[in-house]
Amino acid sequence: MSAIASPAAPSRFIRLRELLTRVPLSRTRIFELMAEGRFPKNIKLSARASAWDAAEVEDWLAERRAQTRSAAAQ
Repeated sequence: MSAIASPAAPSRFIRLRELLTRVPLSRTRIFELMAEGRFPKNIKLSARASAWDAAEVEDWLAERRAQTRSAAAQ
């Protein structure tokens, strides 16, 4: 699989401000989870700008939902 997204499925990047509105965690906790390998890594856009792939973040949230619902069903 190519690292470059196909034209049919373009990537959308979100900056930290938007990430914090989508993920109900603090900035500190997000960076802790990233360091632990438990949250999608940010992507350096330039020396001073980073962003996250919106699809990766949505996938991470979906995994959390699925884990919570499967645990509740047991």
